[in-house]
Amino acid sequence: AALTHCQHILLMLAPEKGSVAAAKYIFQLMHQLKYDTHHLLPVVNHIFGHGALSDKAIEDELPGKITATIPHDSPTFVEAINSGVPFVETNPLSEVGLAIAKLAYTLSLDIVKENPPEAPSILLKEIQKRSA
Repeated sequence: AALTHCQHILLMLAPEKGSVAAAKYIFQLMHQLKYDTHHLLPVVNHIFGHGALSDKAIEDELPGKITATIPHDSPTFVEAINSGVPFVETNPLSEVGLAIAKLAYTLSLDIVKENPPEAPSILLKEIQKRSA
């Protein structure tokens, strides 16, 4: 019952066949349970440095478009883990930081448009530039 109240459900998957098959099954299951699958938003987390399925190959298997792609960036993640400080704070303009920020911006776009900040941050300006 809680899922019916969700505006968005992020469906995280890796760019490999097992993860894509599991995501496809989730779409089928949600459809069978009469949940609106438009709320399911696939997000591809590139956990591999190479050998991953392309976004197109993944989209060909799923009923909808990929909402966001999180790039592979081991150095940024390792630095964040070792320092104990999230990379969105220490390195927000890294490719992975921008991908996370863009996802947040995409999900909150209506709110942002209705209440734009008086002095947008450098990060928000970069996201807006990339989203244009």
